[in-house]
Amino acid sequence: GSDVIEELMISDESLRKSVLTGIFDIFPDSGGNLWIATFGNGIFCFLTDKKTIRHYTSETPGDLNTGDYCLRVKQDTGGRIWVLFAHNGFYYYDSESEKLRKVKVTEDMHGGFSFMDLFIDSRDNFYIYHNQGIVIYNTNSGTTREIHYAQPAGSVCSYQLGSGQIISL
Repeated sequence: GSDVIEELMISDESLRKSVLTGIFDIFPDSGGNLWIATFGNGIFCFLTDKKTIRHYTSETPGDLNTGDYCLRVKQDTGGRIWVLFAHNGFYYYDSESEKLRKVKVTEDMHGGFSFMDLFIDSRDNFYIYHNQGIVIYNTNSGTTREIHYAQPAGSVCSYQLGSGQIISL
């Protein structure tokens, strides 16, 4: 390891403004890239080998007066990047097209519906928390199981124990 911290200078104006507005998540992927989930301006990826920045948004970033809130970035055991937006849903990064692709995991819900968090267990089951419950998505079969319960908007924190049990707070 190194005891030197390299300063990251942000010259990309859109990312710089987004960082000043707020960041929900920062995720270093297995390829050494740095994903930055922003408060209202989608997600950015800093490609460390090329020293370039790419910007991605959901399919409908302009549909919300409040912006394109990117809550969480995760990577599954196969190396695929997954992204959760508060109001615009669940996506994966398609490295061939270099675009985000939407995955429908819930029925269309109205009345203040919003996503809250994303957790991936050791078997690549996805736990997608929202304010009306939780969706468990299996990437291998493409199936979902939904558990409905009301919960206040806010953060959810999940952890998987060595026994396989998942604790969510």
